[in-house]
Amino acid sequence: MTEQQFGVGFGAYADSSTEDAPTGIVVHAATPGVPEWWVSLAFGPGPDWATGESTCFWENERVVKCVERDGVRLAWNPGGTVYVASVRTGGVAVATLAGDDPAPKTPPTGELSESVRKLIALAQDPRLGTTATPQAPATSWRDDPDCKAAPRAELLPAIPATGQATEQVTPQALVALLAERVQGTCAAGDSSRTEAAVSGTVYLGSGDGEKVTAQVRPETYGCKGMDVCERRGELTISWQFDVPEEYPATVRITRPIPGGQLEIAHASYHANPKTRAFPVPLDTLVKLASDQRFGLTVDPALNRAGADLPLCWLLTSRTGD
Repeated sequence: MTEQQFGVGFGAYADSSTEDAPTGIVVHAATPGVPEWWVSLAFGPGPDWATGESTCFWENERVVKCVERDGVRLAWNPGGTVYVASVRTGGVAVATLAGDDPAPKTPPTGELSESVRKLIALAQDPRLGTTATPQAPATSWRDDPDCKAAPRAELLPAIPATGQATEQVTPQALVALLAERVQGTCAAGDSSRTEAAVSGTVYLGSGDGEKVTAQVRPETYGCKGMDVCERRGELTISWQFDVPEEYPATVRITRPIPGGQLEIAHASYHANPKTRAFPVPLDTLVKLASDQRFGLTVDPALNRAGADLPLCWLLTSRTGD
């Protein structure tokens, strides 16, 4: 149902965290200048705000405004997430739109945006709460959204980038460059419309502490908070071992790029503070940090390569070991 309204996503999965409210989530991948966003649909008893007062108190204790529109109740999170609740016999359908791209930041005072109209139509879908014929699984359905069963991927072949850097880089493109030199089981990224920084991460194992991340940003950071800092030409290399035992050690390499800075960071619980050795050799990290293809803008070929990665892309938050 969600893909019928918003199109086929990058990945779709079931959220079973709420037993009495089955939830389906469709994630849409980041594109140049547009961060990752997602739509979910749940059906169950429903939240208190679905039938409560016009001012709602959300889980994070922020006041969220609710408005009645077109037979449904809309709630706005301060971060821009939109929630639509449609009460019907047997329960409440709640459709959620999250992400910087399609979600307006404030409740509507006039005409609704196309994305919110679609969200209302999704929450009002008459098939919800009935015994209608089951729908086929979403085109982008994933049984392993947290990538726990993902195998270690082979290194990617080098991506030729001979054109001009004309597109804003995507998290997937950064992962594609990392995956030429780092073998991982899973990948994830982060970007925003309001923040210029873009990052991509390759996870080396099943937990959050073993990873290599590439980030490009307009700000330049020094060695503050790191234990040791060295300069090697245009590269700045720093290490951090003095951390609580529940946190991984980190080696970080930064380099100036047009308009900002590139950072390659490797976190691991298996680093040796005496030799400064990490699972991914320093030489490999230096080669990554020296790669001139990294930038705030890149050759479109890199973004295209990132859109077709063989790595499992993380759709849920990553925790554990």
